[in-house]
Amino acid sequence: MDPQQLSLGGKIRALVALGRIPFATEVPLWCLFGCLTSSQIFSSPNPKGDGPFQNLDWWATTQCLLITWGTNISINYCNEYFDWDVDRAEMVASIERDLKRRKMIKEDGQDEATVEYSEKMMGSTTRPIHDGTFPPVVSLILGLFVQYLLFALIYTSRGHSQFTFSRPGARGSPFRGLALQIGIFSTILSQAYAAPPLRLHYHGFGELTSALLLSPVSFLFGLVGHYTATVRPVAFSDLFADATTSSSGFYADKQIWALLASFYCFEQARIFVMHLSDIDKDRSEGKNTFCVKVGQQVASRLYLLFNGLCAVFTWIIFRQLAHREGMILSVAARKLDKATQDRVGLGWKTGAIVIASYALPAVLITAKSLFAALVKDNKAAKVDKWITGAFPDFLPVLKLSDCAKLVSVKTLVTPVMLSAVLVTTVLATGIP
Repeated sequence: MDPQQLSLGGKIRALVALGRIPFATEVPLWCLFGCLTSSQIFSSPNPKGDGPFQNLDWWATTQCLLITWGTNISINYCNEYFDWDVDRAEMVASIERDLKRRKMIKEDGQDEATVEYSEKMMGSTTRPIHDGTFPPVVSLILGLFVQYLLFALIYTSRGHSQFTFSRPGARGSPFRGLALQIGIFSTILSQAYAAPPLRLHYHGFGELTSALLLSPVSFLFGLVGHYTATVRPVAFSDLFADATTSSSGFYADKQIWALLASFYCFEQARIFVMHLSDIDKDRSEGKNTFCVKVGQQVASRLYLLFNGLCAVFTWIIFRQLAHREGMILSVAARKLDKATQDRVGLGWKTGAIVIASYALPAVLITAKSLFAALVKDNKAAKVDKWITGAFPDFLPVLKLSDCAKLVSVKTLVTPVMLSAVLVTTVLATGIP
């Protein structure tokens, strides 16, 4: 339709943008927090040096991050291929607007500006597989190639790594037992998001799948994967065991389950906003997403509900901290005295205040904007109008597309903050 003549750098930028590689970092960031948490809770039979991070295996952590990051990139490429037909009409309209813009630039005699504009345009959209620059199958090939690289990493890791408990000094592989099962299950579900035959995104299950896999399952994969590499493989039943009944020594207490639940609710609320911003587009393209099924009003209320549930689970976590209970009080898997436990608890509470300082305003602004949109579109019931009026006047009302950006930034920053809180809290204990 309008194939572009791009430099090598322009082609690379276009293909990077196609896979949204710079934005595929959320999942590995949650996974990193899981690995760091695992290194503090569970003792390794082969510690790396001294200090509070002696149980942390950076090579195992790196493998976990590469797998989650690469899987996300592969999914992005494959989704663009399988969504090509339904995205076609919108992209054609966008290309026609770009053509008019470039024609105006060229008529002014700005040939170099035309090339520069073209490369900037190609580096920020999925346009390349719609205008003829690259055939759509390139996106599928890139997705499968990245997935192949991940299979090679898993095969190499499993084939050349010995369990640390069987040979002291050897590096373990995170890709065994439950960790491998989580990875396989997550990859299948993720690829089925847009790919046939399931096409979860088109049948109302995309929001649930995304929310589960992006945060809680990624954190759990890091938690289990790091333990697998540094100690031994974990069985599925160990998730529901305790320290005395676990076959591998791995277990999750009520606090860890509350963490997983809060992460899910936190992510699910964001996913609702992302799909609400596209609800009209999805409906016109035949994507019967969950938000399309239940409608804008119900989805907006669910956003409030899931943020409320996230707050409840967070309260449960910190209630346990107040009683000096819970696995996140651990430092280097050592038994701590009451004074040290209180310092660790204070570190987590301080971190929670910092996170709430940006998360709560974002939640309130987004919620006000969602309900204001209902009122504007005459879709608000009496209770929705009451909710809209309950928000302070000084809070701005954003467009739904801007709300999607706001909650995305909030969700991306949070795992970074959690990891930073863990590291600073552990270091502040002064444990040698």
